[in-house]
Amino acid sequence: MHYSLIEVLRLTVFSMAVVFLILLGIMGLMMLSAKLFAEKPVEEAQTSFSKEATELSTKELFTQDPLAKAAAIIALAEASGEKDGKKFKIQTIRKIK
Repeated sequence: MHYSLIEVLRLTVFSMAVVFLILLGIMGLMMLSAKLFAEKPVEEAQTSFSKEATELSTKELFTQDPLAKAAAIIALAEASGEKDGKKFKIQTIRKIK
């Protein structure tokens, strides 16, 4: 059974169109699910960095907020780089816009 070139091209274009439509449908479902199940924006979720929290002392902010702890650890790691034997001390923790 031999197929002509026109039949092969027609089948190829049809198959590609079907795949394209299926991918568009998947993209639409992903966008819809992202809107339905969206989390709160980061600004609203971080209640500990509100106006009251920025007025807390460094020690209180460090003990109350796990994000402040993570920020301090990352800042210390970045400051030390690959320099062995150096010691660093955190003086203040504050929010920078």
